[in-house]
Amino acid sequence: MHAVNWAETLSKLAEAGVAPADVERDLTERGVLHEALVIDIGQPVDAVVVAELRPVTRSVGLSLGDRFCLALGRRLGLPVLTADRAWSALVVGVDVQVVR
Repeated sequence: MHAVNWAETLSKLAEAGVAPADVERDLTERGVLHEALVIDIGQPVDAVVVAELRPVTRSVGLSLGDRFCLALGRRLGLPVLTADRAWSALVVGVDVQVVR
């Protein structure tokens, strides 16, 4: 998971009243964080890809975080998972898998 997306996830949890530090500690203690879930801090090239994706993803409303997710998938050559069906119509050099 890109660090930008991890920050978004923790922010949503914080809005719901869950302490981000508690989530991080719990997931680390359970062997999820840093093992099954690895946070990638990103590379400068990610910002370039994010900017390049803006014109081709604007029509489906992808956010900055969405585009960082796609950029990481592209850089690592891995599929990205999303619950947003609009992503499935994208042709951006990344295998997009809709999970619901």
